[in-house]
Amino acid sequence: MIRINGTYRDSQVDVPSNLNRNMWHVTNSDAGRADYEPARSTDFELFVTGLGNLIEGVSDEDAQEVIRFAVAKTSVPHFSIDAIEQRRGNTVQKFAGTPSFEAGSLEVYDWIGQGTKSLLMAWQAKACNLETGKTGILTDYKKDATLVEYSPDGQAIRAWDMYGVWVNAISEDEFSHADNQSERRLRATLQYDMARPRTTDL
Repeated sequence: MIRINGTYRDSQVDVPSNLNRNMWHVTNSDAGRADYEPARSTDFELFVTGLGNLIEGVSDEDAQEVIRFAVAKTSVPHFSIDAIEQRRGNTVQKFAGTPSFEAGSLEVYDWIGQGTKSLLMAWQAKACNLETGKTGILTDYKKDATLVEYSPDGQAIRAWDMYGVWVNAISEDEFSHADNQSERRLRATLQYDMARPRTTDL
């Protein structure tokens, strides 16, 4: 018996049928529920198309594989909608305005043999060539990409199609003899025009 608001009542803590207060429906193998499978942060791949011939002798397919295997971490596309305000007297109404996509982030392993760094720098150079001082044209530096999320058993469950993707900035850790040896990673800021989520035709 427990006392609630001055009244003694039977405790419901140990009642097995009280499913909305415990994890029985998730963890009990007899429940037969597969829709509570948690998504894992490691079950994803990023595919970037149109990177062929950025480096001499590297085809589009090979370049796509270099990026796909090198990706350690990437952001998920999301957008925000500007608010349009209209004022009448002491009231303010807000209406949906223009959607915009924030810059994305990409972190990759620096594979020396596969030339990951060279590929990213060549992609960035298409937007701005420091040797000639010229700005590139969008058909050269804007690419399409697809971020795919998988279930733990390898089935594609979601995807985001990204359009007009290009490398805005590249950074990396400094070299240091004082630190213990560790893998080097490159970080790139990705700008893109639009990203559309899809759950079909994966």
